[in-house]
Amino acid sequence: MITVENYANRFDTDMRASMVMARTISSTMKEYEGSDRSEVNNMLRQILLDNPELLGTYVCYEIDAFDGMDAEYALSPGHDEAGRFIPYWNKLNGTVGLDPLLYYQTSDYYQLPKNLGTDVITEPYFYEGDLIVSFVSPITENGTFTGIGGGGPLS
Repeated sequence: MITVENYANRFDTDMRASMVMARTISSTMKEYEGSDRSEVNNMLRQILLDNPELLGTYVCYEIDAFDGMDAEYALSPGHDEAGRFIPYWNKLNGTVGLDPLLYYQTSDYYQLPKNLGTDVITEPYFYEGDLIVSFVSPITENGTFTGIGGGGPLS
């Protein structure tokens, strides 16, 4: 028989696993020295494929913080009009796809780790019509915030 305590323990375990995933992405990016956007995209995509419980994985960097070459990537997949490196590998449409991360300028999933300098689990929010929770960890280099790594479980 499944009890409330069992559900609570399972929920706690799932939450911890999602936060570990966000920290792993962030930690990997802190140590990553390749400056290869394709390689990072391949890593994020593979994490998503290897973890069917995830809705998405992403990184979002400050302007020119990844490799100083944002302008060369303007409007390419996983980038915005300035070329900011913001790949979001997700299953929002039922299949794995790459989109640029949206709403980072104003959303808690980016602004809280940036301003607090700590891991964040967001309140549930709507993102492109789906109710999601984001697990996010800041990426810092030499004590300076450069971006975030994170993702979220299926809603």
